[in-house]
Amino acid sequence: MYPKIDELRLIMGNSKREADVLGITETWLNTTYSDSYEPIDGYNIERRDISTGTDGGVAVYLHDGEPCNRRHELEKDQFEDLWVEILCPFSIGILLGTAQRPPDNTRNGNWCSLIESTLEITQGERNETILMGDIFKHKLCEWRSHK
Repeated sequence: MYPKIDELRLIMGNSKREADVLGITETWLNTTYSDSYEPIDGYNIERRDISTGTDGGVAVYLHDGEPCNRRHELEKDQFEDLWVEILCPFSIGILLGTAQRPPDNTRNGNWCSLIESTLEITQGERNETILMGDIFKHKLCEWRSHK
């Protein structure tokens, strides 16, 4: 992500309508990069950095002033996902998940089942749930409806 930060700033700064949220996969960020490396004016960042290797990592940029809570308890150790609850005044909140499908989807268990287990945990909450990322590249699993 670091090599593309200027492009991201240009896109986010010049858009006719400001985006409230921007999810990014394959950030390639690790703990050697501080949040000051990738600031975009008007946005706060939540990151889940890669722990080993050079590929991976997920991040979410949230518009300044967007009240939210990071939901660490929903994040899995087996793959890279990041969950943020956006608090909407006078309305139900939004549970936003950004996930990156492992290159080998059999690595560390079935990632579809892991995402579904997270959705089951949140089923009773008063939130709309949005899941985004590169997880939908291939039809690798049958999704069940979680209402």
